[in-house]
Amino acid sequence: MADDAPFSFDFDDDVFVTKAERIIPKQAPYTAKEETDGWFHCYNDYESLMLERHGPNQLKSAIEHDYLHKRYEQALKSALEYISLADSGRCKVTTNREITEIAIHCAVRCDRFDLAEQLLDRPQSCTEPGNLLVQARVYPLCGRPGDGLSALIRYHKLRRLDYHGWHLLANIMHNNNNNDDMQNHIAHAAIQRAIKIMTASQWALSIDHVRRRYERELEQLQTLLQKIVDHQGNSESFFTWIQQQEKDNQTGEESVLLSQEQLRSQGLEMFNIDDIEYIYTTCIKHQDHLDSEENETRNVKDL
Repeated sequence: MADDAPFSFDFDDDVFVTKAERIIPKQAPYTAKEETDGWFHCYNDYESLMLERHGPNQLKSAIEHDYLHKRYEQALKSALEYISLADSGRCKVTTNREITEIAIHCAVRCDRFDLAEQLLDRPQSCTEPGNLLVQARVYPLCGRPGDGLSALIRYHKLRRLDYHGWHLLANIMHNNNNNDDMQNHIAHAAIQRAIKIMTASQWALSIDHVRRRYERELEQLQTLLQKIVDHQGNSESFFTWIQQQEKDNQTGEESVLLSQEQLRSQGLEMFNIDDIEYIYTTCIKHQDHLDSEENETRNVKDL
């Protein structure tokens, strides 16, 4: 044949290199930072971290880790920086409620009650029961038992059959009692209500850990009850006083339970009238009978 050019092909040599001969670059070993203990503490400064995509979550983990290990001063410092940067609007944080609660607990642990009070007074749109309990526990420590009681009453309206709330109410009144008998009488009504709710509920006492918890918490309630009784606390005195005030305040068809002056006469001026009336009406209503809900069997997970 005169000319083979039409059948000649100009291939590059590397086309015929087999797969076995190709060089695969060696990859460096990868270790996820989330698997390294304490990885969330690695950052240069708060501001640059909070501006990163996952920075707020990382700082939140660091704060929770410090709090868990009782490094309250460090947790408080970081929490305050988190709150400040979140409030500035420069980082994407939907809510700082949890961090604020941690900061409040840290402030109390560090005996910085003035700071805890400032954090409690921040505008809050949240009305979750847990948030209300924080207010109820911490406000009295800041010298504001009235605000603590108001938060607790709002909690009661959400969790009507939680005996822990009534236990806390009794503590607020008993611990704030400066030789004011009426506060101790109210504490007696509250602790009786707590014991009644707890013992009326049907606990699964055949389960060991449920029985142990029942016995432990009942002992705590009865111990506080005895302290209140030792200080002459008597719920009947509270009920009788309210009923007498109602008679004195009755004008025509209208009936008012209490006035501010009547609260002041009993050393209750730091409390809201509506809160004292709520305690009275609730305790009187359930004094001689139980709600059907109080007799329902409670699941172990709810105990």
